[in-house]
Amino acid sequence: MPLTHAGETWSWPVRDLPPTGRHAIVVGGSIAGLATAAMLRRIGWQVTVCERSNAELTGRGAGIFATHPELLEALSRCGADTGGLGVLSHGRVVLDRAGGVVARRGMVQLVTSWDRLQGVLADAAGREVVQYGHELTGLDSDGNGVAAEFSNGRRLRADVLVGCDGWLSSVRTLTGFEAVPEYSGYFLWRGAPDELRLSDHTRSSIFDTYSFYVGTHLQALGYPIPGGRHGLDPGSRRYNFAWFRLADADQLGEMLVDKAGVHHEFSVPPPHVRRDLIDGMRADAGELLPPHVDCVDQIDQPFFTPIYDVMPDRMSSGRVAFVGDAAATVRPHAGFGASKAASEALALAECLGEVDEVGEALALYERRRLPVARKAVAHGRLLGAQLGSRLETAEEVAMHRTLQDPQELMGRIAVPNFLARV
Repeated sequence: MPLTHAGETWSWPVRDLPPTGRHAIVVGGSIAGLATAAMLRRIGWQVTVCERSNAELTGRGAGIFATHPELLEALSRCGADTGGLGVLSHGRVVLDRAGGVVARRGMVQLVTSWDRLQGVLADAAGREVVQYGHELTGLDSDGNGVAAEFSNGRRLRADVLVGCDGWLSSVRTLTGFEAVPEYSGYFLWRGAPDELRLSDHTRSSIFDTYSFYVGTHLQALGYPIPGGRHGLDPGSRRYNFAWFRLADADQLGEMLVDKAGVHHEFSVPPPHVRRDLIDGMRADAGELLPPHVDCVDQIDQPFFTPIYDVMPDRMSSGRVAFVGDAAATVRPHAGFGASKAASEALALAECLGEVDEVGEALALYERRRLPVARKAVAHGRLLGAQLGSRLETAEEVAMHRTLQDPQELMGRIAVPNFLARV
């Protein structure tokens, strides 16, 4: 859509624009950072992506819903090659405790994996723009630009810095706009075993669907995603499994002690989750979940993620902007995290292309995207009411009751175009 500024019309480019002479530092080399880099390079900016890890981020198999139009539009706009992006889940089912299907809903969705989408965006951004081993330790923003300092001693200066470093954003902390994560009262176990490790019955009955099981204060779900080498054909895929469970603050605190006895403030890295927690989870699965959700025993390294709400008041400050979970964190029930990050990256690039003065462009970005982020966060929180944790409003109590109905559950969790309806 053409945009007008100062009497001139600016349209999103169909191919990379010539260099503008402007430079952006993007902090964080995951999906939000790579999407931002790809968008900014499209409009002619030089981009340096600074990732604190010492090597390329790999091995993250979590599922991502690619049916959201916001994600598909963003991938198209940045010139990403989306051939073979994901696999299809054919309809939705709700299971009972015995494993029988109690409800069905016809809804075909494109689903992908974190590592597949990461690779697509890395190719679009240009893998050469990512600098590893760069942990941000300081930044200084003024009217002429922003300077960033890193733990390896390197110092970079640019016209803008974009924080894409997740919900515990160091960029946000250093700019003084730190947001305290609010624990939701529940967490999820997750993993993605290879398709061929599952039983014949599981593969034939539920593998190709988006399946749900809902019990008292729990929700388990699963669906197919691309395989470890981006396999899309039957036999080469994986099964993305997630199991939401309640835990109070004391219980969570005990879980956050890793296998070496180290206590973590918010989450435990997957390789360091204690064996007794994993064994307990598998034992509970045998007692609480349908019998043919046998994927639990086939996950080599199950890990858990506490669910937090993060909704800051700002998405920009001077020459600094935030994209993805660093801007705001949406609970996973909406299936919108990657789509939100990609659409924010697109909006940021549009604003920088439309408005010449960087500070004004970032302020415009905040005005456009902050209301959307707030709506998405509120929607994700409302969907979490199904679990019955911390129901603080009449709306949450009503939604808790509504989502006990299988058809309502299937019609609201991780569906496209929800922003137009909330």
